[in-house]
Amino acid sequence: MKLHLFLLAALFVFPLAGKADGSPEEKVEIPVLGKPANPADDDDLSYRKSHYQIDSRYKAGEYLIYQCEFQYYTCVDKDGWESCQEKRSVDKEKKRSPYSCAPLKKFPSKKKCLEENYQVVESNAKKRFCYPK
Repeated sequence: MKLHLFLLAALFVFPLAGKADGSPEEKVEIPVLGKPANPADDDDLSYRKSHYQIDSRYKAGEYLIYQCEFQYYTCVDKDGWESCQEKRSVDKEKKRSPYSCAPLKKFPSKKKCLEENYQVVESNAKKRFCYPK
């Protein structure tokens, strides 16, 4: 109870914001949704939209792979593609089944890759490429 009274008294003694005369210290601009607060950030925003990271393993790109161990398709950049190829080679050498991932196809753009990604997910085809022949 005493703590509640102290906090209530503190609200009246110490102003929440502004100067002693009651005027605000600075003007705060509230950003509009979907628009950067600072127009100079437009370039940064477009960069982040085109270079986003899917998860801790991959960045988005124009290469379609299938993650056999986690069972999902994804479009990755060239580094992700090469990493997938290396993992698959090691899996083949060690005769692991299923393979950890399958590099499937390179597309001319991320958009084309995402369109294909949607198609293959919807088709629900068998994932034979995850297993040795």
